Amino acid sequence: MLLGEAEILGQVREAYLRAHAAHATGPVLNRLFQAALEIGKRVRAETELGTRPMGVASAGMKLAERIFGKLNDRTALVLGAGTISEQVVSQLRDRKHRPALPFQSLREKARISPSNIKGKCSIGATGTAH
Repeated sequence: MLLGEAEILGQVREAYLRAHAAHATGPVLNRLFQAALEIGKRVRAETELGTRPMGVASAGMKLAERIFGKLNDRTALVLGAGTISEQVVSQLRDRKHRPALPFQSLREKARISPSNIKGKCSIGATGTAH
């Protein structure tokens, strides 16, 4: 299980309750949401999926290593500049990876800078490169 999946289940529940209260669901969607929420609860209660949660960044790194092998000789392009992107950069650094190239579309939203990753940084078309 990835960290955040329990939160997603809660968000689905909240969205369903709001849609239901607004009379925006019918019998088919009601049954679909109720079944999905029930199955989500059962999976967490009856399996070991929640016992060893893994972060999205860590899971992504493991998948990339499985597909590409050792990543030390490769350059990574990290899309986005939010929390998950920060975690990916941290995972890359922990694995002694070559500097990452974070890419964010808006300079104002940038949370990762070249100074804190010891690499290069690129800003998208709406910002300026540095």
